[in-house]
Amino acid sequence: MWWKPVRSAMAVFGLLAIAWPAAANEGVASRVIAKGEGLVEVAPELLEVVGVIRVRTADRDAAFQSANAIVARLRTQTPRLAGISDVLLTMTDTNVFEEWPPGCQPNRFGHGDAPVLPPAECRILATVVQINIKVRARGVDQAGSVLSFLNEAGVGNVDLRSYIVADYTASRAQAQADAVRNALLNADALAKAAGGRVGKVIRVQPAGLVDWQDSLVDLPSTTVNLPPTRQNAPVVRARVGLDLPPPAKERVTAEVVVEVELLK
Repeated sequence: MWWKPVRSAMAVFGLLAIAWPAAANEGVASRVIAKGEGLVEVAPELLEVVGVIRVRTADRDAAFQSANAIVARLRTQTPRLAGISDVLLTMTDTNVFEEWPPGCQPNRFGHGDAPVLPPAECRILATVVQINIKVRARGVDQAGSVLSFLNEAGVGNVDLRSYIVADYTASRAQAQADAVRNALLNADALAKAAGGRVGKVIRVQPAGLVDWQDSLVDLPSTTVNLPPTRQNAPVVRARVGLDLPPPAKERVTAEVVVEVELLK
């Protein structure tokens, strides 16, 4: 948990104001309007790795069988890696390519240098099956093990795409609570500077949604991360066998504005 302490009642935030009742509106109570910020750093729990299964054989059926065998091995053995749990393996797309001798590639559009149909002596040299996969798992400190395993299992172009925070519920609530607490501290400091004290809380709102119709201060629009959007972790393109740096913590922020009574 982290929050920014108040240093000066008038200088910490430009968004601080006191509204005193005007002579023509004696029924309006004095009030203090103040802004507060909350920041919580969250460590990612999930890693996401992508790679490509590529099999090339002379027989089409054999190519699919080999590719599917690799997928089956990944499904059964990846969850058994030490320190890894909640493994989710998905195949994002599958592509099939045919390799022909020069001059024998069929032209399905009926134009170009290649014949519309291959001559009788032309035969397919090989079939290539390419499956793009994505592995998401819990256990960020075992990213190197996951990369090595995928490489040894026959997966190519292995990349550690990102680290992911699984759930922002607790961190968002903490950031909101800190923002409200800091806003109240700012309001209290401003009230004391004006020779008064704070009373009951009248209103609390996210800073970007504030619409004080009778306020004496112009409140600028503010970007609010409520609920926060995940800040993508930097892409790490790691080679198998290298020590990977620990994932950077993500920042969950909240900004609120409070309106409280100003008592003398």
